[in-house]
Amino acid sequence: MEDNYISSLSKKISIFSNNLNTKSLLVIVVSIGFLFFIIGATKANIINTSTFVIVIITAISVYLYIKKSYNKKLRYLKLKNKILKKNSILDELCANKQLSKKNRKLCKKYSYAKKNFYLISNLLLQKFNINN
Repeated sequence: MEDNYISSLSKKISIFSNNLNTKSLLVIVVSIGFLFFIIGATKANIINTSTFVIVIITAISVYLYIKKSYNKKLRYLKLKNKILKKNSILDELCANKQLSKKNRKLCKKYSYAKKNFYLISNLLLQKFNINN
């Protein structure tokens, strides 16, 4: 039983370390550093443990409130952004140099229409933001 547990744990640690990238390593190091800083500050009586617990609970509750309040709006904006980023067939046609030479007139009209669309869209967004 003990050997099986140790081999399972070592296998999990090796899989975790193989999948570790720079960003997650930095987050782990900063988290451990912050934890040691808090432990040292409480041992040196700079802050009380109860004060730290109250601050953590307050921060978590504010985070959950903001997340709940803006979750639908953020999901909607992510979906809208994903839809707007998707290239159309004309974007791909005009991006290809050989095909755009053949369809130069079409690509000019499309780029002009696209520019107008973004201009109108930005003006409407500005108007919407001013009224709110």
